[in-house]
Amino acid sequence: MTTISAHNKTIKGNCTSVMEDKLVQLQKRAARAILDVDFTVPSETMFTQLKWMPFPERVVYHKAITMYKTVCGDALDYLKNDLVFTSEIHSRSSSNFKLYTFFVLLLLLLLLLLLLLLSSL
Repeated sequence: MTTISAHNKTIKGNCTSVMEDKLVQLQKRAARAILDVDFTVPSETMFTQLKWMPFPERVVYHKAITMYKTVCGDALDYLKNDLVFTSEIHSRSSSNFKLYTFFVLLLLLLLLLLLLLLSSL
């Protein structure tokens, strides 16, 4: 399952809902096979036991990390080049832009913390 989950960096949530459903079903089947449980056991229980994040949550988690790295300048060049900051297009007062950037980064960090807490339950 790690191999399939690692591919979500490439997919980045751009797959259709049908494909996403198939990946979630595959993840559930893998968890049932690893834990040797029947179909009455909820998937959340299995994922918690295995310390897995469901596929859709993992995609959101990696998107948030990628966006954070891009904003901070730690991303790969092709990601940095595709991101255009508002300050490069429009002139704004620097204090407003700094405040906006701070809140965006704070929101991304809160999202990451929420996802980490949900995955640890």
